[in-house]
Amino acid sequence: MDDFIGTAPSGIVRPNRITLVELDNQRVILTRIDGELCAFNALCPHQLGNLAGGLIHKGEIECPVHNWRFNIRTGKSVYPEDDGLQLRRYDA
Repeated sequence: MDDFIGTAPSGIVRPNRITLVELDNQRVILTRIDGELCAFNALCPHQLGNLAGGLIHKGEIECPVHNWRFNIRTGKSVYPEDDGLQLRRYDA
């Protein structure tokens, strides 16, 4: 548990909602998908859009800049499909 970093009270991280926190000068999004806590960098890997302004739907987050979509659990791009870009995810 030496690598554990407290970010926010568990109760404020709601399903399919974006909770934005800052850790070591990095903006990180927390959310819950089917009860699972998920954490990932708030920058879209496509063109560094702010995912905190995006939408979460059916386990995916959509970037508000160019509508790129990513699977929150795997980090993989789902639109466009298989473009090789991935969210930077963190263990939660």
